[in-house]
Amino acid sequence: GGDSGGTLKNYASMETVSASWKRLIGNRSKEAMLQESSSAAMLKTRIVESPCVERLEFILSYYQRWIYDRQNQLKNEVFSIRIKQLFDTLDHYDSVQLLNDFRYILHHYSDNASMQHLSLLLSYQLGVVDDNTKCLPFTRNNRNRRKLDANVYFLDTFDCREIALQQQLDKIYAHLMCSAFYYVNDSYFSKPGDDDDSRKHRTSAFNHTLERLQRHQQELVSVRGRERLAFTRYVSHIESFA
Repeated sequence: GGDSGGTLKNYASMETVSASWKRLIGNRSKEAMLQESSSAAMLKTRIVESPCVERLEFILSYYQRWIYDRQNQLKNEVFSIRIKQLFDTLDHYDSVQLLNDFRYILHHYSDNASMQHLSLLLSYQLGVVDDNTKCLPFTRNNRNRRKLDANVYFLDTFDCREIALQQQLDKIYAHLMCSAFYYVNDSYFSKPGDDDDSRKHRTSAFNHTLERLQRHQQELVSVRGRERLAFTRYVSHIESFA
């Protein structure tokens, strides 16, 4: 386990997972967590102090271990349950609050500097995704949505709630762990001009970011296929920075 916000993640049993969650949320009620994730009611807090970030990091950490266990058929008792059962054990938390926490992060930390800070924090806790094309949440999130295979979600038969939860977590994991370093905000990041005193430094940073974007595009081509990328707004704007 790792240490985040004073909360030790313990995977010895589901009882210890539940106890770790209770230490994380303290005496917060469901209404209190909803208030914390309300963009209108709560000002932006430091990333390392954000309860929304802490909760997502806790759940993504378990989810990452859960996927690894399923892929390698380790059959660890702690990860033998379905994801919906995990949510059933988390006090005052559900899929709605999961999306509320994610939306809070998107609202307050969507600029380049914040997203990179957040990615560094999560990478410290969860590790680094070296190859997106081998990352299951990333590949499933970019899957061909014309067909749905229950086996991809480790199911023999369709379970709508289970699949929906895994899809939500795939989207969050892929965004925060696999693409945050490639995030481009037009108003924040622009190609340096000749009259800029720090042109050399900014040009180097620009080229480095452009290389990341191009590599990410290649990963998406590998996962999604070139034809499907024609409808991806994110990829279609890469050339404008070249």
